[in-house]
Amino acid sequence: MRASKNMKNQVFIGHLTKDDIVYKDGHTRFNSIGGATLYCSGGACLWGGNASIISVIGTSYDYDCLISLAREKNLNIDGVHKIDGHGLDIWVLYDDNDDQYYITKYYSDEIVPTYDMISEELLNDDHIFHITPMPLTAQADIVRYLSNRKCMITLDPHQISCGSAYMKEWEDILPKLHIFFPSKLQFRLLSGTTNPTANLESIAKFADFYKVEILVLKAAEEGAYLYLRDSKALYHIPSAAKNIVDCTGAGDAFAGGFTHSYVHDLDPLKALYYASVSASFAMESYTATDLFSIDKQDAIQRLNAFEGKIEKVLY
Repeated sequence: MRASKNMKNQVFIGHLTKDDIVYKDGHTRFNSIGGATLYCSGGACLWGGNASIISVIGTSYDYDCLISLAREKNLNIDGVHKIDGHGLDIWVLYDDNDDQYYITKYYSDEIVPTYDMISEELLNDDHIFHITPMPLTAQADIVRYLSNRKCMITLDPHQISCGSAYMKEWEDILPKLHIFFPSKLQFRLLSGTTNPTANLESIAKFADFYKVEILVLKAAEEGAYLYLRDSKALYHIPSAAKNIVDCTGAGDAFAGGFTHSYVHDLDPLKALYYASVSASFAMESYTATDLFSIDKQDAIQRLNAFEGKIEKVLY
């Protein structure tokens, strides 16, 4: 379960959750392990390679299930810290339209991972650190620490931190990121743009103003947009999903697939293909653990079939 030394690695930092799920037909799935950090790991691990998790779990979390996934997929969970009491426990409720409602049952500041949980072993130039959605103060502390260590940093914002009240903090940390992964809704809240996919210039203006090196706008069924600040180029890729059943975790799986490819090749366009395929499998699944059962050959086959789908767009 330990990451191999001297090999490129993705490190995912954020929440792991215990989900009690109630579907619209009444059937349930209790004690399911989930969370953005697990979806990211699943999106990366379906391609092989090395990935590590930095997180905090409580006694209600099914640690044995996590150990099983780690053994099967070369997932390093040495950075998962256990505390007495509950971790982040959530009800996930589906209505007749398959819309989801999240009810947090247990939460405390104890379950927020911090930069001092990152081992020295992981702090090297060959690793990429992805910070999953958490309170902005926690994300900012980790960004500043990793930036001082000259690490490659990517980040997915938490929706509650995507408002005008937080822009001074964002102005400080966004230039420190290598890649920023907002969703369409998060970007709307950050930029004030009503519909960014109908106003593509807003993506470029935001990235240029806040000095974001690479901005990837995740737009679920609409696919994703990639903006490269150095070349002022904007690209679009459609969704690779074939049979969408649930978009939960798709953006996180997208980031996992992207970072897996990018840390090896530093090619953002190639990474966009991997990201889209990882997201597609999440959209065709109901839980984070389903991602870990995807056969790598199926992913490669979908990747090959998706070649040539990226288009450069004018804005």
